[in-house]
Amino acid sequence: TRLVTDQNAKVVARHDYLPFGEEIAGSTAGRGSQWGPSVDNINQKFTGQMRDSETGIDYFNARYFGAALGRFTSPDPANVGADLSDPQTWNGYSYVRGNPLGLVDPLGLDPQPAPGQPGCTWDPDTDTLNCSSGGSGNCIAQGTEGCIPPPCYVTSTCPPSGPGNSGSSGGAPSQPPNNDATKKSFACSADVAINFGLGFIPGYNGVKAVAAFAGVNFNPVEATLGYKSVITAGPSPIQAAAGATSFYSLYGWSVFDAAGGASALNRFTDLAGRASFAGKSAAAQASLLGKISNLSNLGKIASSAGTVANLLNVASAGFDLYNCWSQP
Repeated sequence: TRLVTDQNAKVVARHDYLPFGEEIAGSTAGRGSQWGPSVDNINQKFTGQMRDSETGIDYFNARYFGAALGRFTSPDPANVGADLSDPQTWNGYSYVRGNPLGLVDPLGLDPQPAPGQPGCTWDPDTDTLNCSSGGSGNCIAQGTEGCIPPPCYVTSTCPPSGPGNSGSSGGAPSQPPNNDATKKSFACSADVAINFGLGFIPGYNGVKAVAAFAGVNFNPVEATLGYKSVITAGPSPIQAAAGATSFYSLYGWSVFDAAGGASALNRFTDLAGRASFAGKSAAAQASLLGKISNLSNLGKIASSAGTVANLLNVASAGFDLYNCWSQP
């Protein structure tokens, strides 16, 4: 509420606020006796929300807002306004992403464009403000110096520069930082990071190998945001190679363990190093040395395959990240 009148349309009270809702007292900067929080009994205050006279906090439907704090008093329920590509939305207590001059939040859930912006409409799909390119429609607000133009990325053309320019002009629009293509790239990158991390878990490498041979990809983040299905076809050749090498490494370690593993290799090596080993027959010596050689080779092969698999996993992640940001 900014102005209150009586039944005869006579002004009886005026209200003015700081950007985050603190009401400016009367007698401040030339304001008269009609100004201030105590000149009437109207409770609808900042952005029309009900203000509790005892606590000074505002009721925003889903939660309460503290003007003195410049933030909500409780976190965003279920984080409904969060956007993966916009870190400003990750703070569950912040009010309108720290932009109270351009946005409002009538429900306490998700910022919206402030009313009174001529010629502008909000596009919820791209999370941008779209304004017409001529006349007063190119202003997002009227300031003391005249028209305040919108940022270039929300218009089809950029205004010349500075306030007071309400006409259209040339210039290529820049891409909004949280446009749909960027969101998809971030979501794709998150899936790459998840699969990259899981690729270092031995048990998952077997699953990854089977998935690679079956020709499918795992996309949990992109699926959550609705860009892809959880499982999609078409892994890269590097993914398939990483999975196959990982599978071979798992097989090699299973054979190594079945033959006795590290404990057997240590035991055989200890026997071969004893003085009594020289007194054994040539056949017995050859048999023991053959067991040591076989076990040692099995371990080396399995370890080498695991190292190659990890390197391929890194290469696969780099290749996939490149695709996330280079493809439309």
